[in-house]
Amino acid sequence: TYTLLGDLWLTRILARVAVPFFLMVSGAYLAQQDWRTLGRFWKRTLVLYLCAVAAYLPLNWYSGTLPRTLGQGLRQLLVDGTFYTLWYFPAVLLGVSEAGIYRLNGRFRLRVILKCRNNRRLRALLRQAVAEGEAGRLFQKTSVYIDMNGEL
Repeated sequence: TYTLLGDLWLTRILARVAVPFFLMVSGAYLAQQDWRTLGRFWKRTLVLYLCAVAAYLPLNWYSGTLPRTLGQGLRQLLVDGTFYTLWYFPAVLLGVSEAGIYRLNGRFRLRVILKCRNNRRLRALLRQAVAEGEAGRLFQKTSVYIDMNGEL
């Protein structure tokens, strides 16, 4: 790098925004179609990923990163990507799969379980988060419920 400030902007700011940006763009394309094309997107991306895995096999062999066990192979294939540059494929495939799971009757549902001490500070934080969410124009069709002693 030429300057410390340039290095900071490039590696600590712009590069850190790239990953969430690519995942959001993938989701935005699917959301434009009201998630109707999720199956087609998943199939096409999976085929592209498998072709990339096959193309990278010689490089995996040369670099010594071929999995030694079935468990390592499944982890590389389903979570990490078989080569460090292929991380995006499993991330986007698993990420958009969740969107289909949380959709029920045309509406998305998500349940978050937070396990922590029930104290005044937590309750104040949750009240503030709900109030800010309800005030935002982006979430007009979003409902938030908090059950402090809910069943798991």
